Amino acid sequence: MYREDFKKVSEIGKAKTGWLKENPIGYFVAAMAAG
Repeated sequence: MYREDFKKVSEIGKAKTGWLKENPIGYFVAAMAAG
């Protein structure tokens, strides 16, 4: 994996973790919609 991709993925991961703490139901719905 390229470093830029890894950085992007880790940033998305951090954003998802933060959002999961604030809005677990919304996160679950989005995860189900995403498949």
